[in-house]
Amino acid sequence: MDINGRLLPSREVNGIAVVSQAEARKALGMSCIQMLKLENQKLLTRIQEGESRLVFYSISEVQRLFDLVSGGADPVIDDDGAPTEGVA
Repeated sequence: MDINGRLLPSREVNGIAVVSQAEARKALGMSCIQMLKLENQKLLTRIQEGESRLVFYSISEVQRLFDLVSGGADPVIDDDGAPTEGVA
């Protein structure tokens, strides 16, 4: 996590910036069981590399959940006054 409370990606898998399951659990303060429930609710998408057993999640999905549970970053407002995702 950087000084602004933004999660930093662990790596890139298939062109997607990802964070490891362990880092996501730590940031969100959740257990493995809770993470599996988030996957079942389609709030997190499990990303794995080939034959690897390591589990990663999209950094954008984890950041969105982190912002929800922490009351984090305010939404970015675009030129027409509508909230947008991402950084301005």
